[in-house]
Amino acid sequence: MKNQDTKRIVLTLRVALRMSQRALAARLGVYHTSVVGWETGRHRPSRLAWSAMRLLAETLGDDGAKTVAAINEVLGPEVE
Repeated sequence: MKNQDTKRIVLTLRVALRMSQRALAARLGVYHTSVVGWETGRHRPSRLAWSAMRLLAETLGDDGAKTVAAINEVLGPEVE
């Protein structure tokens, strides 16, 4: 996955949730600077952060479907 994709997914999710970077960070249990790093392309979220973002995107129903699909591409097939 390219950093551009990461930036787009995280920003799209945050805007859809109507959250600030600080609010999203608090919801995910990460530092504010982590969200800033993801949105600027300087860092990539961990698998755990991606999973938490997928759960948040799922709360958006149809509005979050594309974001859920994009996150699923990042995470790959689920391990049972």
